[in-house]
Amino acid sequence: MAGWADYGYCRSHSRWFWGLRLYLICTPSGMPVTWALANPKLDEREVVAAMLETEPEPAAGRVYC
Repeated sequence: MAGWADYGYCRSHSRWFWGLRLYLICTPSGMPVTWALANPKLDEREVVAAMLETEPEPAAGRVYC
């Protein structure tokens, strides 16, 4: 993990951590559709955009404001 992991800040625990962040895209009922592990310093919008580029099916037919 030394090549991928990095320091990130967890606001809910008010402390720094070493590792990766897990991102999930789920259905409204809670079933995971796709997932990704990412460097904690990356912006979550960039991670989700990359996830939807790779797997466009979760966003198909959705209207976003």
